Formats: sequence, structure tokens, C-alpha cells
Amino acid sequence: MNLAEYDSNRQIAETKSGPVGYLDVGSGRPALFVHGVGTSGLLWRNVIGALKDERRCIALDLPLHGRTPVRPGQDLSLTGLAKVVEDFCAALDLAGVDLVANDTGGAVAQIVAAHQPERLATFTSGPGCCATCPRPVSARTAWVTRTSASCRWRSCGPTWNH
Repeated sequence: MNLAEYDSNRQIAETKSGPVGYLDVGSGRPALFVHGVGTSGLLWRNVIGALKDERRCIALDLPLHGRTPVRPGQDLSLTGLAKVVEDFCAALDLAGVDLVANDTGGAVAQIVAAHQPERLATFTSGPGCCATCPRPVSARTAWVTRTSASCRWRSCGPTWNH
């Protein structure tokens, strides 16, 4: 997905945690992509480009990243960031989600999975550089996302069934 296409599909969701910038493309079961600290949803553009014709792909921007502002006094701990993701899912009424995360976003997503397991179909967590490494790693993340319906928890390394 090129930058112009990414930018033209960006939106803002009003959530209990405040406004959240995000990308939403494709249709079908939702895959929600969570980035780590110091990046944004843009990090996932190549993986989303590979999946958007077969899945609904949503990449949010965490507070202080991309187009999501921080509110005065907002909790930016891992638990606070997980609350933002949870509120975002509620605002978009997401269910049956394949939650995909990397780096610090993986820690945030683990908390989301612990708090709202009923919202998720699967959880995939890649290594710290999963979406930014050379194409083979990005392609593997796309493959895991395509095939992850067969298990509850996955990582780009060993697979654990839950």
C-alpha cells in the first residue's frame, strides 16, 4: 500500500479515551494491527497491502503517535494504552477480531487479550521489528494473519495454543 492510498483511507474514531486515528480498508473478518512506541499504524502498510483484498484491515494510532493526540493527564502506561485499544474496539463495535501486534504493541495487545478475550478470534504477536523488517518477515506476518483462524494464540516464532 503506498502512502497516498494509506493517507486517503485514514479516519478518526471518537472513543471514551478520546479521538483515535486509524486506517480501515477491506472487508470481512477484522484484523486489528497495533504498533509499538515511536511508530504509528503506518508501520503496517505493507502487511495491510498484502491482506486488504481478503480481510478488513484496521491499523490504529496509539496516543502521541500518528493522528491520535494525547489528552491532559492521560494514562500512557501499557495498561492505559490497552484501554485506548479496548475503547477503540468498542467504538467500532469490533468482534471476531484477529489482533496483530509487534514490539511494545505486543505488550499492549496482551493486556487487551486478557481483558477482552471474548472480542478476539486470534492474537498474533511478532518480534520487535516484524512489520519493518525485509519483506520475508512482513510476508510471514501476512501469512500468519491469513491462517491464524486455526489457533487462538500465535507468534512469528513458536506457536502456542491456548
